[in-house]
This record gives sequence, structure tokens and C-alpha cells, in this order.
Amino acid sequence: MSHEFVAIVPARNEAATIVQTIAALGDLQVLVVDDHSSDDTATWAEKAGATVIRLHDPDLPPGKATAVWRGLRAIGKYDCCLLVDADLGETASAVKALIQPVLSGKLDMAVGAPPSTRKGGFGLAARMARNYLLRKHGARFAAPLSGQRCLSNRLVQSLKGVAPEYGLEVGLTDDALSMGFAVGEIPIDIRHRELGKTLKGFLHRGRQYLAIRRAIRGVRISP
Repeated sequence: MSHEFVAIVPARNEAATIVQTIAALGDLQVLVVDDHSSDDTATWAEKAGATVIRLHDPDLPPGKATAVWRGLRAIGKYDCCLLVDADLGETASAVKALIQPVLSGKLDMAVGAPPSTRKGGFGLAARMARNYLLRKHGARFAAPLSGQRCLSNRLVQSLKGVAPEYGLEVGLTDDALSMGFAVGEIPIDIRHRELGKTLKGFLHRGRQYLAIRRAIRGVRISP
């Protein structure tokens, strides 16, 4: 029996890494959703063999959540889909390890748990998400904000929307568990581009913290 897989790669100004990321996904069908990039991300993605959706409508809320939702609505027949960050480069190949737990029926959402790192800040956003999921669902997650996921078709079809901006991931986990779907973590060895303890990094984590608070309050969008 053959199976259909698709990898959705939301990307904004990732021209430097998008080709490596697509190549690392091997023979998977790849859909890159270009989120208002000002560089050549979309062009390089097409040259690398990916299907590309360009989001340039000024009325659309920018951000990863919008890109992921548009990608989920656009894909056709498949058994499961991967969500893959565009900056993983050659380490994106590790995300394919999330497919089998979903394909086997053990999980409806497999979350990739990367190696721990202390470079990214103080971990306040992750701690808030972790504590919320434990308190509400009794579920422990080492990497509640991981963007690397594999979702079953039936889970995707059950989603009515997604949490906006950086609340996307905790919202996906919260909604899946609330609907009774099985969610678990799988260790994977990936590497992100680190923002570190820089001004840009602190601003990013501030926006992330506020977005997670909105996700916890139940804010969802379906742009």
C-alpha cells in the first residue's frame, strides 16, 4: 500500500536556507508557503523543486500561523503532513522520523523535540506553554513550542482554525488534545538559526510570550 506525504514549509525571508531545507526532505512532496518575503525565497524554493504559494495580500495577517493555515487548506489527498521550519537546512531530514508514529496510528500529532539549548534566552515562553498543557491536559512536553510536527489527515480535517502568530504550536497541541487526539514527542536532531540574547532575540521572545497568552485564552484564526 502506497502512502502520500506532504511537507509544508512556511517561510519568510529564508533565501539563505530554503534550498538546503527542501533538499534535506528528499523525495517528499514539499509545499513552501512564502509569507510576504522581501527576498528571493519563493524563487529559490521553486528552483529547488517545491510547489510555492505566495502570500502578498496586505489584508492577510502576516505570520507563520497564516502561512501554515493556508498550506493546510491547499494540500490535496495525503495520509499525513509535516510542518517544517524553513531555517533547518540540512538537518530538516531528521523531521521525517515523525512520519512513522503517525502513519502507524500510534499518534495523530508527533512533535519533534530537538536537543536542548541555552542559547535562546530564559525559557519563559516555553515554561508558560509547558505549565499550561500540564495543568489543562496532564500532558508533559519538553518542547511545547517546537514547529516540527507531523499531523494525521483526520486531525487536520478537524481543525477549525489555528492560534495566531507565535501561539501556533501550543494552540495546535491544545486543540488536538481537547478533541481527544493522541499527541506525543519524538526526539529529533535539528538545528535552528539562534537569535541568542540579542535585542532582536528579546523582541522576538516578547512577541512570542504575548502570542502564547492569546493562544491559551483560545484565540484562533482561519485566514
